[in-house]
Amino acid sequence: MELKLRFSKNQEFSIKSDKINGTFHFKDTIKTPEISFIVEPQVSNNKYSKDYIVTINTPEAVANKYLYFSFVTIVTKESNLIQMQVQETVPRKGQDLLNKLYEVYTRINQDNKNKMVDTSINFIDNRLRVVTEELSGVEKNIEQFKKTTESPINLQDQAKISLINSNEVQKQLVQQDVQILVIESLE
Repeated sequence: MELKLRFSKNQEFSIKSDKINGTFHFKDTIKTPEISFIVEPQVSNNKYSKDYIVTINTPEAVANKYLYFSFVTIVTKESNLIQMQVQETVPRKGQDLLNKLYEVYTRINQDNKNKMVDTSINFIDNRLRVVTEELSGVEKNIEQFKKTTESPINLQDQAKISLINSNEVQKQLVQQDVQILVIESLE
């Protein structure tokens, strides 16, 4: 939307466009179906001798304009730094745009990191819950087994018995090896 503004000396101005035609005072709220806005003076001595043309664009149109006039380059292949530039006739406006882009990027990046951390925490919590349930089940099974057996199980005694049995088997194997060697010698 393009507006043609003409200022007069008595705190009034006129607007002509395809949607607005009329005379208004500073700080009046001007409304159309698409937008509403207020015009405020920036100069205190009322010396508005020029006609002004104000263009109001949709956010999509402005984004497309900056997309076309923006440049992003990678500083070096080894780093994760980028250089951003924007062509703008008003340097402060370009600087504000780049600052806002950086602010939004930083916020989105932090949100993504927070989501990753939350996902990791949820995964770890779920795994801990499953492992805890499994351990609890094993402990219950051991208790149930101990209750159902008539004599209590002493694991140390069983280990000693197994070790003694293993030693006796080893002795028997050695004796048989000796006997085989003797028989082979005799042959």
